[in-house]
Amino acid sequence: MAETVYKRTKLFGGALECDLPEQFADVSTLRQVPDAQEVFIDKDGFTSIIFDITERVGGSGSSPEIDGKALTIHLEELVGTDVDTVKVWNSTETSFSKLEYVLLRPNAQLHPPPPFT
Repeated sequence: MAETVYKRTKLFGGALECDLPEQFADVSTLRQVPDAQEVFIDKDGFTSIIFDITERVGGSGSSPEIDGKALTIHLEELVGTDVDTVKVWNSTETSFSKLEYVLLRPNAQLHPPPPFT
């Protein structure tokens, strides 16, 4: 399997930067994306990466417990009426230096990839 190549990508007008796999494209070139989000999709259309700026909730300060509770609150808002189908198993502090990209898709491609250029 070929090694994933990453490219430096500016988020939110350059306020933040991250390294994304080069096969991901900015969805805002295809459709409207809310101002508080940056959305990227892989060239085959099977995987999305979404950055979402959310309002700070919960107590003041920062700790794995406070941040984990905030994460759970935002997740519950996202899933809405399906909240009973979602379970947060762990909200401890996590860090990683690289986003591993693994494409899981069927062998047959039913639709051509969207035009990113």
